[in-house]
Amino acid sequence: MRHASLGGCDRMAQARTTPLAAPHTRRPSPARCPTRLLPAPLLLPLLLLLLSAPGRSAAAAAAGWRVVRPQTADSAGTDDHPSIRYGHSLAAYRGGLVTTHGYYYDRARNIPVWLSDTWALNTSAHEPSLSWQRLSDHLPQSEAHRSYSSGTAPRAPCGRFGHASALVGDALLLYGGHDGGYSRTNRQDYQPGNDFDELWRFDLGRRAWSLEHPGGSGPGKRYLHSVAAVRGQFLLYGGTTDGQGDLWSYDTAARRWALLSKEVPVAAGGPGRRMGASLTPWLAGGAAGVMLYGGRAVLANGTSVVHADPCFFDLAAASWRRLLPAAAAAAAAEPEAAAPPGRLYHAAVETVLSLPLPAQRRVRVGVVAGGTLTTPGLACAADAWAFTLDCTATRISWARLPDFPAALYDTRAAVSRGSLFLFGGHLCALDHPPAPPYPYWYVNQVLQLDLAEQAEALGRALGAGGTACELQTGEAEEEAATEGGEQLGSGRRVSQEL
Repeated sequence: MRHASLGGCDRMAQARTTPLAAPHTRRPSPARCPTRLLPAPLLLPLLLLLLSAPGRSAAAAAAGWRVVRPQTADSAGTDDHPSIRYGHSLAAYRGGLVTTHGYYYDRARNIPVWLSDTWALNTSAHEPSLSWQRLSDHLPQSEAHRSYSSGTAPRAPCGRFGHASALVGDALLLYGGHDGGYSRTNRQDYQPGNDFDELWRFDLGRRAWSLEHPGGSGPGKRYLHSVAAVRGQFLLYGGTTDGQGDLWSYDTAARRWALLSKEVPVAAGGPGRRMGASLTPWLAGGAAGVMLYGGRAVLANGTSVVHADPCFFDLAAASWRRLLPAAAAAAAAEPEAAAPPGRLYHAAVETVLSLPLPAQRRVRVGVVAGGTLTTPGLACAADAWAFTLDCTATRISWARLPDFPAALYDTRAAVSRGSLFLFGGHLCALDHPPAPPYPYWYVNQVLQLDLAEQAEALGRALGAGGTACELQTGEAEEEAATEGGEQLGSGRRVSQEL
């Protein structure tokens, strides 16, 4: 990772690696990362031009995406809108979205900002009523430093980047991350080796953080790892600068870590070691596990590899396997157009949709979106892809969704009330897109894509070759639980249907 004090957008500038060739000849049009910013005298005119650009909502709507909460003019956000950020986390809960932590570089004050506030967005209302509510305040890094210096944990997780979180029941579990050593050294510059090994729990009913004290050895310090929750298990894979390939499970009832799998090399059919990958929970057709996609690895000769191969960890078999393309995709004239190019630092999420296959079936569908296609030297993407697995979780089908308005990496996704939402992220283009306007390199707008409007196209694409698997009884219960119940901050009930 770059020095936090630089605030630049080449995230891997310090890696001892060589650039990759393009993963595919056809790819989404990426936005190349600049090597430096515009001179200060040019920034204000550019900003004014961007803010006056017309057609913001029309441009987003033309692609199928809607801006439901626009970018704020103030980098710190407002009393009813969280600040700009990336490297944060996002989850869907009871008709809303919950986001916490992250990072941005404050260019005005020339300091890194490590965030620890938690917010909820009510998605059950109709635009323009979608509203943010602060669930917990930011914990000052100075307070965290006093706690750590005295040998005690702070009252809440301090600001951090590269952590990972997942919703388990009525709690958000957060593991790892780093803050450049700020909370340990009280220095604003980036100091390597200050990753966290803490597991925190945010009770969404009480709106309070607590530090877990799990049994078992645990994953240890790491960041840029991936997590997912399946049937009450909090699963964690990979991470850290050079990438790790182990898979861990935290039993939330027993409060104990267990190692599910040591690293399985790519040559042996596993994912190897990766950082910046995504881990998507999967429960369909009797198969239960996680789908791993993307990520970066470093070969023995120091070359970076950005992976495009999806892998599945089967919880029953306790083993990894490579996912094969669906028969229709394998036979395509242009197979590179039938699947996304490899990437890292992307968003990933899953949900249950009713698709015409041709008869209506309830099918689990995953989404990957954005990220960077290369490293070092970022080439960010604005594409979004849906996928589904067959009932044996051995084959995968992909379908292209509409691109979102601007290329982003380290954005986050969640599905609520039948819509896909994106929040936050880091821009990768020197020429900020004119619609919508972005006064900063970082984003705090909220984008929405109605998945019901995509159902017919998804049914045709994902149903080709018979890959899509109809859900069995009980396999959609977790989605119903997160969608139902009392809306955060509203005091009323919302439907359990997507």
